[in-house]
Amino acid sequence: MAVLSDDDFVRLFQRTFGLKEDGWAGTDTETKLRELAALAGVTMPAVPSSEIPDDYWPMLSKIESANQPYVQARSSSASGLYQFIRSTWIGEGGAWKTGREGDRYKGRHRKFSAAEMVWLEANRLLPITDYHRAFVEVFSREDVRPQNLNALRKRRGWKTGRTGHFAKGHAPANKGKRCPEGQGGRHPNARRTQFQKDNRPHTYRGAGHESICPKDGYVIMVVAEPNPWSGAETRPVHKHRYLWEKTNGPVPEGHCLKCLDGDKTNTDPANWIAIPRGVLPRLNGGRASRTLAYDDAPDELKPAVLAIARIEHQASELRRQHKDGAA
Repeated sequence: MAVLSDDDFVRLFQRTFGLKEDGWAGTDTETKLRELAALAGVTMPAVPSSEIPDDYWPMLSKIESANQPYVQARSSSASGLYQFIRSTWIGEGGAWKTGREGDRYKGRHRKFSAAEMVWLEANRLLPITDYHRAFVEVFSREDVRPQNLNALRKRRGWKTGRTGHFAKGHAPANKGKRCPEGQGGRHPNARRTQFQKDNRPHTYRGAGHESICPKDGYVIMVVAEPNPWSGAETRPVHKHRYLWEKTNGPVPEGHCLKCLDGDKTNTDPANWIAIPRGVLPRLNGGRASRTLAYDDAPDELKPAVLAIARIEHQASELRRQHKDGAA
């Protein structure tokens, strides 16, 4: 004679009396069993409440979910404090839903009745905060959030007439009003760090200050002349060019200044000469041109290197002019 296990017996009982066959002796199975016992005149004893200690459920929730009421397993439908699966919970007569009260609708459109849609369209021009508050008061829809109503207006194409921009000619509410004493920019802490009248920053460099440009090594000098770009009382200039022009006048067009001793920090006007810009590539020298670079040449050869470069440049200019004239 075969012996049935507890699970097989429960399933056989459920199948025999048309109950949901899940092998779990839930409330429906127990109710049917008590009905049959009453027909047979047998009284089934109630389960004493003392069989489950008072600290059992708190201990179980701590073990199963760490007392997190909305935690849910990734691999099954188990959720809640005691991690019941869906079939078990429904079998005991519970209502199944997961997530927090608003988040369980995440990713779903809220559904609105015809009356709600009429009200929403009629009041669509309200600011979103007032729009939401009034809707909840009228229809008691606690599941609807301001974001839902805003999304509904966008989907329906309901315009509010507001762009979020200040209209041309708009006057701010605080226009012409001073901040109260002790608040905002007039607070003692703010006053302490504000620039005072006629204050000069620690980085201020007055007329006569000099520095070496980190890009090209030329000396930069601040002179007491109005800055044409910023309107400041002083402006920075290349010291060698400024002093040279004071002595010789403006640098001719198409020319530049070349230091004779190769030292850019020597700003004596006698150390600089105006040469055509076309001469500069010939003074650079290098392996490609197979000529000696001016700055690398010994001091006794520098005049010769400069003279050769100027002669070659002049010869090139004459050939170009002759070619242009023949054409």
